[in-house]
Amino acid sequence: MVALLAPQLHAQAVPPVGLPAKDGKVLELSPFVTTAEADRGYAATSSLAGTRIRTDLRDIANSISVVTSDFMKDVNATDSASLLVYTANTETAGHSSKSLD
Repeated sequence: MVALLAPQLHAQAVPPVGLPAKDGKVLELSPFVTTAEADRGYAATSSLAGTRIRTDLRDIANSISVVTSDFMKDVNATDSASLLVYTANTETAGHSSKSLD
C-alpha cells in the first residue's frame, strides 16, 4: 500500500567526468613526509600572564585562557576583536555592532 502512495523516482546514470590524457604523460605529485610524533595541537605549557616572567601554566594559581600564535594563524585572527570570538566568557562590541537595548 505504501509503495502505491510514494512517488516514483527514476534514476539517471551520469557518465564519470575525467580529464583527457595529455600525450600519455603521468602526473607525478610531490612527495610528503608523515611522522609518528604525538600532536600537541594548540597546547601551551607556559605563560607570561600575571607574573611577567615565564611560568609553567600548572604553577599559576589563577584560571587563565591561553591562545597560541599557531591558533591565531590558523583562524586568521589579526586583531583582538577577531581573536576574542574564539575565547570563553568574552564579548566584542564596537562602533559597527548593534547596541543591546
